Amino acid sequence: MVYFDPPYCGCHPDYQAFYHFLETFVEYWKDKEFVNGTKMYYPKKESGFVQKTEIEKSFQKLFENSRHIRYWIISYNSKSYPEKEKMIELIEKFKKVKIYEHEYANNYGGKGSRKGTKEYLFYCYNYEGVN
Repeated sequence: MVYFDPPYCGCHPDYQAFYHFLETFVEYWKDKEFVNGTKMYYPKKESGFVQKTEIEKSFQKLFENSRHIRYWIISYNSKSYPEKEKMIELIEKFKKVKIYEHEYANNYGGKGSRKGTKEYLFYCYNYEGVN
């Protein structure tokens, strides 16, 4: 089983600023030059999950490379790109999918968790006869 929590394209466009610490720590702060005392480092890494022009291709590659993993859990958001229907289409090339939805009644943190926003949990599993 694997849990994917991809950047919510359209909500938090700069995950590097928010969440670089773990990656930086794992790489032992190697070759990291921080810019003007900020949390940003140089050179900036692009994940493929930030630009709308690249994101569908990035999901396709992620799912293709993860097809051998029997179960996927994917956290997603109704404010994200691509939209839920497109995500289902991308996932169903590799797995069956069940969707669990939760609507936020309050605001939490950033733009991705505002009141009225839905959080999706995609439970993805193999088609029958596929290990």
